[in-house]
Amino acid sequence: MDEEPERAKRWEGGYERTWEVLKEDESGSLKATVEEILFQSKRKRVIESHEQVRLGMMRHLYLVIDCSRSMEDQDLKPNRLTSSLKLMEAFVDEYFDQNPISQVGIITTKNKRAEKLTDLTGNPKKHTAALKKAVDTVCAGEPSLYNSLSLAIQSLKHMPGHTSREILIVLSSLTTCDPGNIYELIKTLKSLKVRVSVIGLSAEVRVCTVLTRETGGFYHVILDESHFKELLMMHVKPPPASSSSECSLIRMGFPQHVLAALTDQDAKPSFSMSHLEGGSGGPGLSLGGYFCPQCHAKYTELPVECKVCGLTLVSAPHLARSFHHLFPLQAFVESPMQELQGDRFCQACEGELKDKRARVLNGIVAVCPDLGIGNHGNLPWHPVRLSNEFKHFRTMTATSSVTVSCEAMASSLPLLLLVLCSLTAAEAQLRLYNLRASGLPSDLMGITDGYVKVFCGSAKLGETSVNHNNANPWWTEEFSHFKAQENGVLRLEVHDEDTFFDDLLGVCQRQIKVGTHEHDCYLKEGGTLHYMYTLSV
Repeated sequence: MDEEPERAKRWEGGYERTWEVLKEDESGSLKATVEEILFQSKRKRVIESHEQVRLGMMRHLYLVIDCSRSMEDQDLKPNRLTSSLKLMEAFVDEYFDQNPISQVGIITTKNKRAEKLTDLTGNPKKHTAALKKAVDTVCAGEPSLYNSLSLAIQSLKHMPGHTSREILIVLSSLTTCDPGNIYELIKTLKSLKVRVSVIGLSAEVRVCTVLTRETGGFYHVILDESHFKELLMMHVKPPPASSSSECSLIRMGFPQHVLAALTDQDAKPSFSMSHLEGGSGGPGLSLGGYFCPQCHAKYTELPVECKVCGLTLVSAPHLARSFHHLFPLQAFVESPMQELQGDRFCQACEGELKDKRARVLNGIVAVCPDLGIGNHGNLPWHPVRLSNEFKHFRTMTATSSVTVSCEAMASSLPLLLLVLCSLTAAEAQLRLYNLRASGLPSDLMGITDGYVKVFCGSAKLGETSVNHNNANPWWTEEFSHFKAQENGVLRLEVHDEDTFFDDLLGVCQRQIKVGTHEHDCYLKEGGTLHYMYTLSV
């Protein structure tokens, strides 16, 4: 204390002569000044976070929500609990939108205890439903940071080393009632490489400062509800990975969505693994779903970790949405309007630049302030590049062009990946049946011994059995293909089996369309092939 003669405490330094910071606008309001302070703090975070760093893309995050008596305070409307849960719902949706191959769990704490609301899972609907039910929670007692962290550690310590382990605490109370030494628990968290961050709703608490500093997390105290939402959304972006974290190749499966209708005679309803384990209130038996390519276990949603073989099941768009975090936008710099050359219009939204200073990237591109700062948090790709490429795409569409310029699209690799994953032709289920022929020609060996080979695109679906000594054969086999695409080519080859080599009697090719279709095909060597197929999407 002797080293600080005049000033009472160091933390009070930031609040000295605060009236000099506030300035009234033309209407006498201080709102513009407060907004400018928030804008500058957001700008500082954007500049600090634009560097290329190694990120933990596969995340395991536990949300700890304080449900103590202090959550009934009404400084956030209608009260702290309701406001926090509503913002948490938006956070969960945004989190899984940008981190689709990650998992979240929710823990609540009150009455000196901690309770797990949801387990770690990649299903956002489950978390959203739990948060909506938690609105009716009775707030009572004091929270326990020790019990909450211990409960989260029980699951996180078993997570593989190549994934990030995180805990985000929303703390309203200024006290915590713990059954043990929390500083020893902090050492355990640090040794397990668990990153803990805290968002305070009241004021800064000493133990939270130590907790976040030792584990590498962040500690912020909210100003209002909009600031609360902004602090939550900061945790959507993957955190930098530790230099000592493991590096390994991850085996992933890409199951196809198998569709089936009640009218299909071969369709058999079955249970999904998610319903069997989670006890979901939805229908237990269902037709179709996602089937693990390794063990053929059935699931209704992706992404998920297979409960049978442990394979991570994802789809290509999931990886594409995670990919853009590896290539963040460069930071925009402010430049006076007088230094801009050419028209003073935003090159992304094409609106007039009315601000005194424009945001410039690489000394060339000028954008308006909203894009210059907000774009880093909301749009993962360059706004001008997106604008130009969509203009180019719209022009190609208007001219009925079917060839996409690789040079035009390759300028934005993350966008290119997302477009390729999103615009790929939809895969469907093909079912070929009722194969029969008539009038097949005979040869020197006698009456035809006919059979049919079936192809769809580059895939061979199989072949029928040989129908001996029959010029009008009927084959009972049916063929299915789960990776068919509309306008793909169905190819049927009719052969005559002989002793030394088989004769090709004719080939039938047709572009397949959605629905049920029946066709007759005239063979080159004589005879007719009749078949039916159903393509469902």
